[in-house]
Amino acid sequence: MNFELNLPFDPTSTTHDYLRISIDRLVQYGWGGCVLTINVTTMKKLPPPPVPFPLSDRAKAIINQQYGLYVLSDYQKFPQFTRLNLITDDPHEISFLNRVLPTLAYDIVSVTPLSDSVFKELCSKTDIDMISFDVMKYMPKSCWKDLKAAVNRDIAIELLYSNF
Repeated sequence: MNFELNLPFDPTSTTHDYLRISIDRLVQYGWGGCVLTINVTTMKKLPPPPVPFPLSDRAKAIINQQYGLYVLSDYQKFPQFTRLNLITDDPHEISFLNRVLPTLAYDIVSVTPLSDSVFKELCSKTDIDMISFDVMKYMPKSCWKDLKAAVNRDIAIELLYSNF
């Protein structure tokens, strides 16, 4: 199953037309699910996780045609998971994330580091699901060897070139 792991969700928006169109396109192109991603720059005021969007009638028809009688017992036919992505260059935000991590209601927690100090702390101590690199903003050139510690702790690495 292919999943789109970075479908941006704006909690301040009142209409989510772009998101609905994107989800319909994912279904149309045969993707198996998506992750609604909320990007934050500070941990002070976190929005609640987004509620999955209802699928259009056309998307439901495509999914029923793809799945037939196959039933996923644990998830809906087109799962929509939630992801919190912290974008920061401040190591204090990472320590605050570590404190609130057990209480977060998101399915996936990721961090986009913007400095070497944040990157090193993520690799050595933080218990997150994914490190996401925005290659237009930051790439760790001097501390790639620290990445091995993160990979050994089963933290996924994402290179973000553009959104869906």
